Amino acid sequence: MIHLDELPEPPESIKHWIDAGGLKISFGGRQPSNAGMMAETTYRMVHRYRSNPRWTVRQTTSNRICQIRLRFRSVQLKTTHEIWFLERPDSDGFWKNPLVLHELDHLRLSADPRLAVRFQELVRQETLIERSVDDDESVTARWVQNQVDQYVQNQFAKVSDLASIRYRELDRLTAHGRRKIPEDSEIAKALKEIAP
Repeated sequence: MIHLDELPEPPESIKHWIDAGGLKISFGGRQPSNAGMMAETTYRMVHRYRSNPRWTVRQTTSNRICQIRLRFRSVQLKTTHEIWFLERPDSDGFWKNPLVLHELDHLRLSADPRLAVRFQELVRQETLIERSVDDDESVTARWVQNQVDQYVQNQFAKVSDLASIRYRELDRLTAHGRRKIPEDSEIAKALKEIAP
């Protein structure tokens, strides 16, 4: 583990992302997930929500349909990060090291506050969901909660997938940090838009 107090004071723009991304930094002790990589950023997104769904069940000619009215009291998305280096970068010039800056670009993409906003929008865009009810199923509060959980998880996957796609695109465009980000790329545009 590299403790932040062991490193020089980061510039304010970097400090913002360290705080926003719940960052831990480590080195050595394992092999990279892809051979030849000198560093890797991983993130963990978790979501929480509170809701008060209301539901009704109606019989059609062929089956039963449960209509669930979605009422969310809160919707949250939190992301934490770990940047791992195969070898510890020198403390002197740490925050200017191209490999460190590349990994911080990864962090910025997945700590983008617009992801949390997008997740809230996706979850709240539906106010009513309908689910078929099998003949042998009972519609209970637990069954309804499972349907709501599945709905929220599907929306969460869209946001999580977007962060993963951006990570892969950043690595593709830069050959894992060995080249500069093309100025006319979507990744360059995204990074400019989320600059503090």
